Amino acid sequence: MNPNSTLGERLADAVAETVGSWKFIGIQCGVIILWAAINVSGIAKVDPYPFSFLNLILGTEAALTGPILLIAGKRQDQIDRKRAIENLQIDKISYDDLKNLAKKIEDQFHHLDGDMDDIMKDMEDITK
Repeated sequence: MNPNSTLGERLADAVAETVGSWKFIGIQCGVIILWAAINVSGIAKVDPYPFSFLNLILGTEAALTGPILLIAGKRQDQIDRKRAIENLQIDKISYDDLKNLAKKIEDQFHHLDGDMDDIMKDMEDITK
């Protein structure tokens, strides 16, 4: 996480990390099953069978989670864009370095090729 992030950005990242996990899904399923079991069994009649209050809670959670996940996704896109620009700059530097290296190798090859011509001429002179 970026230390320069605002409280809202850090909160959005934390919610996205939590909600996007199997642990959260398991805990939420457990809470819903427990809620239904308690209300159906008669231990507590806080929210009888159609579970209107549970439905309200889950609807509110969904209504808030969607925009928060979009905020976190937008921030991740900004981070990815910044990384892509940095990678492009590094790639450009690497390309220039490789181009220079290829030029040096080509120069060495031409130099050796010229030496090879001289050696071949000397060999012809010797064999004559």
